[in-house]
Amino acid sequence: MYIALQLILVVAGVLLLVHGGRQRRWSLGIAGGAILVGTWIFFEILDLWGEYLWFEALGFADRFWTVTLTQWGLAAAGAAVGAVVVAVLTRPAGGDVGARRRVAAGVGALVGGLWGFGHWEAWLRFLHGVDAGRVEPVLGRDAGFYMFSLPFLDAVTILLLLLAGASLVASLIPVASSRGEDGGKPPPAGDAFERVRPDLRLHLAAGVILLVLGVERWLQRYHLLDSDWGAVHGAGWTDVHVRLPAYAATAVITAAFGLALLIPAARP
Repeated sequence: MYIALQLILVVAGVLLLVHGGRQRRWSLGIAGGAILVGTWIFFEILDLWGEYLWFEALGFADRFWTVTLTQWGLAAAGAAVGAVVVAVLTRPAGGDVGARRRVAAGVGALVGGLWGFGHWEAWLRFLHGVDAGRVEPVLGRDAGFYMFSLPFLDAVTILLLLLAGASLVASLIPVASSRGEDGGKPPPAGDAFERVRPDLRLHLAAGVILLVLGVERWLQRYHLLDSDWGAVHGAGWTDVHVRLPAYAATAVITAAFGLALLIPAARP
């Protein structure tokens, strides 16, 4: 009965959407969309309520609320951060807001929301991390850093790379469109500034990508301590004397190139 009701509501919503689109009756399309969204929200609430009753019966209601509020709170925070980051990296000349920028910000919000919903456990470990009281001899970090902080830092770099990549794609579209329309001819003198601004946005997005990649390479140094490339598990001679300085040098060089791209984009 539970699944049958879901199917009936979903089919009704899809039929209204299709019929409204064909007949150009937007009221039917809106009604169909509302039925689909309402069905998803309703059954999500039912699932959430069932889980709550189960956790409460076992005496773990506090754990249920901690996990649930963290999931949705981090998803909301991730969506806000994603939208803001993409909006800033795709900011056009004069501050005007176009359809592409709104779509890009929406994609950033979606990416950030999904990231937040999927990394709530890493966030809780990072938030409640403690020192383990044992320091590793290679990089001098407490073992608690590897258990509580490093996984979340890795996740943050992934999020920033995704957002910067989405911003780069969104910035490439108007540049390609403008150059395709004028056949590759140089722009008139009065339009020079407007044509340069998209290229500066490319510098900004590409610079952020390189900067984050530099941070990611730096964090990879810590992952060498659980390396499985050698004869034994853990950091071997090659890891410590070759890969470790190579990662550090790559991180610095990549971040330097990123900063070099950010400098022209930061100029007024």
